[in-house]
Amino acid sequence: MSRFPLSQWWQSQRILLAPWLVFAWAIVLLYFFLYAALQQPWLSHNGWDSYVLQAAAWWHGKIALDHDYSYLELAYFNQNIFVSFPPVPTVPHFFLYPIFGENTPNNLMNTVYAVIAFLLAVRLLRGIYDWSRHAIAICAVFGSNALVLSVCGGVWFQAQLLAMLLTLLSFVLLCSEKLRPSRIHLSLLALALAVGCRPLTLVYFPLLALLIVQRTGLSLCQVAPRFVWLPAAVGGIYAIYNYVRFDNPLEFGHTYLPEFQQAVLGQFNWRYIPENFLKSWQLPYWTEKNGLSFPRFNGMLFFLVNPIFVIFVLKLPQWKARWTLINVVLLLTLLLHALATFAHKTMGGWQFGNRYFVDFIPVLLLFMRLNRVKANLIDVLLCVFGVAINIYGTLWLFLEWP
Repeated sequence: MSRFPLSQWWQSQRILLAPWLVFAWAIVLLYFFLYAALQQPWLSHNGWDSYVLQAAAWWHGKIALDHDYSYLELAYFNQNIFVSFPPVPTVPHFFLYPIFGENTPNNLMNTVYAVIAFLLAVRLLRGIYDWSRHAIAICAVFGSNALVLSVCGGVWFQAQLLAMLLTLLSFVLLCSEKLRPSRIHLSLLALALAVGCRPLTLVYFPLLALLIVQRTGLSLCQVAPRFVWLPAAVGGIYAIYNYVRFDNPLEFGHTYLPEFQQAVLGQFNWRYIPENFLKSWQLPYWTEKNGLSFPRFNGMLFFLVNPIFVIFVLKLPQWKARWTLINVVLLLTLLLHALATFAHKTMGGWQFGNRYFVDFIPVLLLFMRLNRVKANLIDVLLCVFGVAINIYGTLWLFLEWP
């Protein structure tokens, strides 16, 4: 009689120790700690949010804002004031606006984006048959600068995390074991929406097209007319929205920020590349009075605060011959994306770490999935280091440690 209750008890313990439940508890505890340490209510609103202002304008049948907000990056064109960012992150605010007004819980929204991105990373890496693959997924989100972004609802951070989520969703759909046409359509739609968060994500469409060709056996001439219409429709909406605001279908608004209007070289220029590249190698420093500190503007040593890049480099020798063409295109795409990022006038301004490198993380994970890399103890150690330094950096940034 005594063995049955003991067996039941052991089964309950096995359920409590299931990996998904352990991760769930760890994530909950992580954010309880961060929100408490930052003295930040769960439904709090961050004022650096122009998306909610755009949502309010949409609800009132307008696309321009009624008045200026000196602390936000707004575009000034033809005596109108517009939000200078692509529109997709406004959509969640549009649905929340009737409930919360202009005080949407954007901090929590970013936390939710990060958690969903983590779940998608785990799903994408499911093809890596090793338990420690979860460490790679953790390192990609909670052990990278995505963690810092996930507790602050600033307009820039929302765009990056939602773009990361949508790009990962696109890759997950395209890496499905059974690749149905509906999943290809949804994959391309997700990436098109990611472009509406971070326009440089556009460079990943050729990579997706090549992957569709290789996985379906169709030629590029067959793929294009069959699957292009949905992302083209989304692109058409962007073009119309941009044209109505700025008389230019390709202009989302950043060109008309005062900062870039006054810049001699403009918003993008190849001459910015050397300086921004060097900024991405700045080192942290130690002060006897205040301890460990970091450069506070425009980036620092990118792989120190985003060790997922170290894991990626360590996995490159596991390159599979089957994916040689796609691997080459993937690396060239990363290089193109990096050069375009370095060609921007700034590297993200005020921040901890080097947040622009978060944009590259989904493609790093795609390489690992396609090549079925083997995870190991080094990945776990890098994951632990990444989580630790990004927790410290989050507190350092928002608590304004010296």
